[in-house]
Amino acid sequence: MDSTDGQSDCAYSHPWQSELDEDLLPATRITMSDPLSQLNALINSHQGQDEVTPDASQPEFRISLNPHNLELWRLEHRQIAGKGANLLLACLSSTGPLEETSLGWVVGAAIRPASVNSQEDCKVLLHALGLSSDLINSVLLNCPGIAGKVAWALYLERHGHLVATPVLDQDPDSNDIKLQVTARSDDMKQLNREWPMDERLRELTAKARIFGLMHDQSLPPSIRAILQQADGEARALSDDELGTICSVSTVNAEHLQRLQSKTPLIVTSAKSQLLREDPGLVQPGGALYPGARAEACWRDCWHFLRVTIYAVAAGRPIFTHPPGVEGLRDLYRELGVPVNSMAQAIGFLKTDALSHYSTYASPNDASLLGEALLHLEQMMQQLNQRSSPTTEVNV
Repeated sequence: MDSTDGQSDCAYSHPWQSELDEDLLPATRITMSDPLSQLNALINSHQGQDEVTPDASQPEFRISLNPHNLELWRLEHRQIAGKGANLLLACLSSTGPLEETSLGWVVGAAIRPASVNSQEDCKVLLHALGLSSDLINSVLLNCPGIAGKVAWALYLERHGHLVATPVLDQDPDSNDIKLQVTARSDDMKQLNREWPMDERLRELTAKARIFGLMHDQSLPPSIRAILQQADGEARALSDDELGTICSVSTVNAEHLQRLQSKTPLIVTSAKSQLLREDPGLVQPGGALYPGARAEACWRDCWHFLRVTIYAVAAGRPIFTHPPGVEGLRDLYRELGVPVNSMAQAIGFLKTDALSHYSTYASPNDASLLGEALLHLEQMMQQLNQRSSPTTEVNV
């Protein structure tokens, strides 16, 4: 997940709102006298369940009650959401009007906060983001307090299912929402030990920026500026940006666009291969358990491939920034990330990306990608070699 600058994108009321189905959500069905109590009842009635399918007619819609996801979205809300934002949306684009993007897979997505003042405004926004009327109906019926007192995160999981997670403990001065996680307090205490989100961690995260071509004085200033902006926003390059950079490097921009569009599939393939080799990673006691740790791993894989594509576009296969690599090592050590598993995952990324790209790219462009991915793989192998066994923490 990649956060935008923290200001809410919208308070929605659009002229094309009337085009929506007027019967999408009858007003009598969305009246909630006490959404906090309803949310509390939802959580308590599904103790021990990480995910709930609240509407049998919409099996592609789930509500995540995984305590680790609850905590991560709570922290995300505190970090990026402006006061009053009551939606966190995993979007395909971090820039431009919110209604011109769509919801995406949470790995690698831009997390954009939004404010909606009513269920009708929420309905309009979700329609603009590409959700069907039936899905919107189910969301508004089954997410207590949405578009009102309770903030919700909405995102797609890797199979395209829509997932909603309530954002708990939004107001530090209020006890209302804090009461909702009492039944799972042991899980939350364990999570706080595993994912310490303190000032030190935020500082380490800021330093762990491995991409360094914006410091390469041999590149034109305009190209460095594009790379710096895209990396600062932790997003893929736009088609125009790829075209501009590749016009200088002579790398084929259309071929890179094609590769870039396949990055989610390449990451998913690398994940599958890694888990086939070591299925215990995501099982209780494994280094990528619970699910939030695994999702962070796949998200990092997406970012590694993202900056590799930056490097190929610029024609510079040696692209890392030593202080950022040191920062990544310190961050992974702090969080107990299994660096050896990350190194394996990058090896699979390299094989799959090269296999795909080589079928249509020129030999020179394919060679550039191979060099850049080898550079990335060697970086991670060095991190693994320099990691003390005592810092490899299984949780």
